[in-house]
Amino acid sequence: ISDAGVIVSDAGIVSDAGVIVPDAGVSHLAVSGSVSQGQLTTYSVPVIAGRAIVIRTVAPNDVDLYLQLNTAPTTSSYLARGYTTSGNETLRLVPTTSGTLFIGVHGYVASTYTLQTSDN
Repeated sequence: ISDAGVIVSDAGIVSDAGVIVPDAGVSHLAVSGSVSQGQLTTYSVPVIAGRAIVIRTVAPNDVDLYLQLNTAPTTSSYLARGYTTSGNETLRLVPTTSGTLFIGVHGYVASTYTLQTSDN
């Protein structure tokens, strides 16, 4: 169902900006983008202490994930990272405090990607 640029699905509400708001009131991301080699693009999503969040990228080339609570990550300062040789990274985090999770997508090489967060 769509009304004024807002799509309602079983997962919740998806806004034009690609933010999914599930019925439980927790926002999630569903975005596409691109990075050049060495570029770090950052997104943010609110998190609740003790509630798991899963962060996934799907990309044709090697991109890496960097996570940090309440401040943007860098490639040398982060809480967690996913850095396989593919562009398909998955991280699961159970934050110990509520706040803002900053998610960095880093281009080990230039690539397009999709980034999505979910409860599982």
